[in-house]
Amino acid sequence: MSLVDPGTDPGPGTPADVRDVRAAAKSIERGLRGNSAYWAFKKLVQTEALASPAHRDIASVAKGIFERPGGVGQRIQNHVRLACRTVSSSRAQQHPVQWWAPRSSDRTVFRTDHLVLDPRVRKVLDAAQKGLMAAAKKQVARVAVEMDVPLARRRTRQEEAIFLQYAFAARPDDPPAPVSSNSTLPAHGGPRDPDRVCLYDDQDLLDALLGTALPAGLGTGGNTLPPDFSAFWSSIPIDLAAPPVLLEELAYKYAELHPRYEQIGMDEVGFSSESATQAAHFLHTRITAGEAILSRRCFSRASMYARQGVPTCLRARLWDLLLQSELIDDPATYTQKYCKPLKAALAQHELLVDHLVQADARQCRNDDAFFVFEDVLKEMMLFWIRDEWIDARLCPAAPAAQATHSPAAPQPSPPKSASIAGATLPPVGGAVAEGTGIADNNSNGNNNGVGNGKAGSTTTTLPTTAPATPRVIVKKYPPNGVLPFWGVSCYAMPVCFLHADAESAYMTFRELYVCCFTHLHTLQPSRTTPTLPHLLAHFESLIKQYSAPLFHHVARVAHAPPARLAARWIVFAFVGVLDVAQVLLLWDRVLGYGPDGDGLALFAVAAAALFAFREDVLWAARSPRDVEAAFADLGAIEIVPLLQNFIFPLVCDDNDA
Repeated sequence: MSLVDPGTDPGPGTPADVRDVRAAAKSIERGLRGNSAYWAFKKLVQTEALASPAHRDIASVAKGIFERPGGVGQRIQNHVRLACRTVSSSRAQQHPVQWWAPRSSDRTVFRTDHLVLDPRVRKVLDAAQKGLMAAAKKQVARVAVEMDVPLARRRTRQEEAIFLQYAFAARPDDPPAPVSSNSTLPAHGGPRDPDRVCLYDDQDLLDALLGTALPAGLGTGGNTLPPDFSAFWSSIPIDLAAPPVLLEELAYKYAELHPRYEQIGMDEVGFSSESATQAAHFLHTRITAGEAILSRRCFSRASMYARQGVPTCLRARLWDLLLQSELIDDPATYTQKYCKPLKAALAQHELLVDHLVQADARQCRNDDAFFVFEDVLKEMMLFWIRDEWIDARLCPAAPAAQATHSPAAPQPSPPKSASIAGATLPPVGGAVAEGTGIADNNSNGNNNGVGNGKAGSTTTTLPTTAPATPRVIVKKYPPNGVLPFWGVSCYAMPVCFLHADAESAYMTFRELYVCCFTHLHTLQPSRTTPTLPHLLAHFESLIKQYSAPLFHHVARVAHAPPARLAARWIVFAFVGVLDVAQVLLLWDRVLGYGPDGDGLALFAVAAAALFAFREDVLWAARSPRDVEAAFADLGAIEIVPLLQNFIFPLVCDDNDA
């Protein structure tokens, strides 16, 4: 079984490459032996061997079971492909592309040369992330005092019963829904609500990024820029995108979006009797092909399929195939078993962050498409805040990290928004005890948390409201290791359209968050995956290539830095910006191209395409208010034609002519 995608060109073989693959193979093998699917396979082989004719040996029985379409063999192959994404990115980085040229080997691996930063640039971004999280942790203490709610409290048995019965229904003490007609989801921006209670929001995130600076205008590659050049030509104070991703490169990377190919999101709808017949035939063909892929459970084919869009009736199953990280035979049973202890933890303990994520979920009342999912969203977010699996995936243990990375090229674990430990659970009915606090922690030593948990780390101590009482030490607070920011529930809203129950929707949402959305609100750079600073730099680079005078006009004449607008769209993955159907179509492509590479970069491309689409209006803008008005209502935008027109302008112009 190949550990690297067939289309990947790893470059000339080196001992480091061999060590990478061997270490990854051993790590995956150990993981498979500890998986329930391994033992289920052995039991199945034993059962069928006993029931088969005597002349059949166990080896042939096992081989037949292993090679069944969509069976154990295919699932293990999918698991290996998902587990080896990091290895592929690491190998690509060891052979960086100095200048882009259309080679067949380039299209299947996200080009990571522009993610390699000067150590001083990386240090500045790390400091910005840590500063933001330090402020958020202080806000936790402030909110606890203002709301008069402890960090954690054990419920009584009676309270548990009441919680299980009424937990997610609307309660009389819930704040009323906003009555202002201007109330929208966070991606629309607008002034902050002074009564809003949160730890930090997208504006704080962007301010932390834009507040970074390097002496003498140091950029990537060690180049020294004129003192005021970076500030004049970019709102991002440090140079991150060198060499830039070219517009011509987009046409090669996203070739499946070419107008020559029929697309879900365009061609399944007809406007005349003839076109309606063609659209119905295309949709039927597309569904048939998708069902065949799902029956075989082939990850690579599903990835290629999603690049041209997924029919609504197949989206839930195909996304689960692309996102799966567990080898399971019965997803429904697995989901029920997994969520059962999360529900028990919900009933047993009340956390301060529960109030924050439930208030965040109530934002769905501001959108006509999502308000019916409020109860489901609350349940999903409460699951999310308690799911320790998320912390394990975002911050893996050091031995596992060392097993999958070469010592010569260490890789950071996926960036996190927060890693907090040392919190304590007070006894039933008790307030926060003396010494209860939130301390820095870094479980893998890769500076992906907020400091480290060694001796001498600082601790934010909440004011004492009761005498010291026995405490129960927990590993992380919150249990998922992530401090929620204002608007995090937006990532879960579109998933509610895929599944009817909260448990199944949550399992899809948590995978999306870990592999994709966590990078959208992270400042810390990664050597293998673009995070928010790189996505914004990518967006600015594309706009400058498209029309440098337009970029200058918006930034200098209208005094509205394009990155500030694009940041809201990217951070919230366009939820609340585009119609929900268009958001799902965009996410289809993101998953198809890989949520940790070219797919993630598609958010920056979509933001640049929106700016290019509003070019005529932007030229008339003379103030930030004019620029905001240009993007006030994007609900009628169709994302697939928008991307095609930006990536393939000459082809689209010829079609229009």
